Amino acid sequence: MKPPFILRLIGGAIVVAAALVILAWLFLALPGTDGWLVRVVYAAFAVLAFVLLRERVGWLALALVVLAVIPPAVSFVIGLRSYVGLDSASYAEEEWKVRSLPEGRRPLIVHLSDPHFIGKADGKTYEGDEWKIGVLDETAAKIIELKPKFVIVSGDITDRGTAAEWEQAEETLLSPLAKAGIELILAPGNHDLQPFFIEPTKGPPASRSGRQMSAYLKVAARYATGLQTSDGSPFERRMGWIPPSEEEIEKITQQWLQCSMGCPSEGIRGCSYGCNQWLDRQVLSFEKYVEVEDACGAWYPMVRLDKDSGAVFIVLCSNRRLVETAGTNAIGELGDKQIEGLRKSLNSLPTDVRHVFVVLHHTVVKRPGERWGLPTRWDQRGIFDSSAFEFATLPNRLPESLEVVRILQSMAAAHPKIRVHLAFGHRHAAFLGKIDQKDELAGRPWVWVSEAPAAYDPEGGIWIGYDSPDNKWMKWRWWNAGQ
Repeated sequence: MKPPFILRLIGGAIVVAAALVILAWLFLALPGTDGWLVRVVYAAFAVLAFVLLRERVGWLALALVVLAVIPPAVSFVIGLRSYVGLDSASYAEEEWKVRSLPEGRRPLIVHLSDPHFIGKADGKTYEGDEWKIGVLDETAAKIIELKPKFVIVSGDITDRGTAAEWEQAEETLLSPLAKAGIELILAPGNHDLQPFFIEPTKGPPASRSGRQMSAYLKVAARYATGLQTSDGSPFERRMGWIPPSEEEIEKITQQWLQCSMGCPSEGIRGCSYGCNQWLDRQVLSFEKYVEVEDACGAWYPMVRLDKDSGAVFIVLCSNRRLVETAGTNAIGELGDKQIEGLRKSLNSLPTDVRHVFVVLHHTVVKRPGERWGLPTRWDQRGIFDSSAFEFATLPNRLPESLEVVRILQSMAAAHPKIRVHLAFGHRHAAFLGKIDQKDELAGRPWVWVSEAPAAYDPEGGIWIGYDSPDNKWMKWRWWNAGQ
């Protein structure tokens, strides 16, 4: 006996909807589901379910719905495991968000993050947040008034990495600070480098990511002048390259298309990968060629030593892996080269160093009370503000996060006279704290953490670090445009 027409109609609609979702998961890379073998097996199960159950619409609908929810469920479990495995931090001994600023004292450090310049005066960011240039104008003016020696900008300087956004970032923030005699320490964010945020163009993906990387490196070389690359060369000296003209880019694109069309099959990675490698060499033609996806590993960590203050800045690029998919565009990745470079940089510090600042965009620790990272409220804003969403759906690489923390903990324990600081952004949240030490390091100095929120937010703000007269400790203060 056939089920009623309305039930068959509902079942058919569910089958179609589930099939469309399954097709979407095949093209949308999520953590744990982006390997080609995983996709082939997944597609095979979907086809098998359809073949075996095509005469039983109800069972077919159920099977396809289960298949449709498997990819996000797997990604969530992988991300939640990464989140739970991260080290925790606790609030610092300093008063939380102290707003009174010492009069007549020059700060050593100002830490801001995620200004997300959008290239126009007002509008919305890629995520749909309200953005007004006035907030950043006020922030830049306040920093110039404070006259810190250094300003850390821990990534997402731009919203999409376009030329107009970089021009606005220079005009509003970077150039005024540099002209005021303030030295800048810049780290790249995922919005600065990931091709996912660029509007689709006719050109090949590799050329878009290459232009993003080169645009960031040009700005960083212009304003972060004290940094040295991982091989000890001054950053600006490594930038002896001439970007191709629009005519040359058009010619290169046509040659790339011819190369790609010569591939036996679009699915054969070796051929298309070779075409992209060739393209990268043309678009990103540095004095010493750097692979686009390995630029972070080849150039970073970058180091700046300031003998007067006894401060060392070690900048990491946590965007080594460039992607164009929604599920992976915010995942942080450092790579083995940077991890080893961080260890070497810390092991070769001069004896008179008093402060070490490790700067990157992505977070590697949890805040207090976030054991599981569950939302404090279950509306849309509360869910998106929760670290469960950030880590469980878009996780950082757990092994790398733990390795960074262990390296810094060992540094702090071995050199108790050196204050070790970790500065990052990415979560658009403010936090000042310290990383909990392991049991065997109990009683040793902490690793201090400053997490800066979105600088375009009136309720966001900046961290201001005041050095002690004997260069042995830091006192942090808070300021935002809305206070």
